[in-house]
Amino acid sequence: MHRAGVRGLRVNLYQYKAMEDVELQKVALRAHLKRIIDLSLPWSLTMTTTRTEFWTTLEPFVRDVIVSQGVILVTDHFALLKATSLLPGEHREDPTTQPGYDAVMRLVRDGHLWVKLSAPYRISDEDPGYSDVKFLVRAFVDANKHRVLWGSDWPHTPRMKVRTHEAAMRETPYLEVDDAAWLKSLRSWLSDEEWDLLMVQNPSHIFGR
Repeated sequence: MHRAGVRGLRVNLYQYKAMEDVELQKVALRAHLKRIIDLSLPWSLTMTTTRTEFWTTLEPFVRDVIVSQGVILVTDHFALLKATSLLPGEHREDPTTQPGYDAVMRLVRDGHLWVKLSAPYRISDEDPGYSDVKFLVRAFVDANKHRVLWGSDWPHTPRMKVRTHEAAMRETPYLEVDDAAWLKSLRSWLSDEEWDLLMVQNPSHIFGR
């Protein structure tokens, strides 16, 4: 698989019935981590939890277990932290108070977590330009410009949520997303250097190994 170009494992939390259980999420991460270590592969791990508050519990696990083994951890879609249009009232005035925000930012700042700036439609209602996502883009880039990645998230599936097995197996229509408008917004919020890091240098570090 490595010779074929594979460079990472994605943790399927549904398989572990771990969507709502942070301890089972650790079990899933540990199992995938073991596979990478046992095979001596320079691969990354990708995991996305819909429960952003779980990052507070996951933070020491990431530092003590994953980082200590030299394995890169990636999370998708802004770690599913929300832009203001999708935040409940008590967090809209200060989105940094939303659950999990501080833990995620500490991990990014310290170089222990890579975050994909992808799928703004999962964290914002302000399409097509997603102006309220600028805050999160700048927060991640300012925390550590060397730990951000871009992802298309194509084809565009509906927002992530906890579903029954039967619902997860049911076919759902793809979303119509104006990717050009989103990329135009994203580009306008970043310097030339930051854009190059996001689109070229940072992904090369992970996937070019």
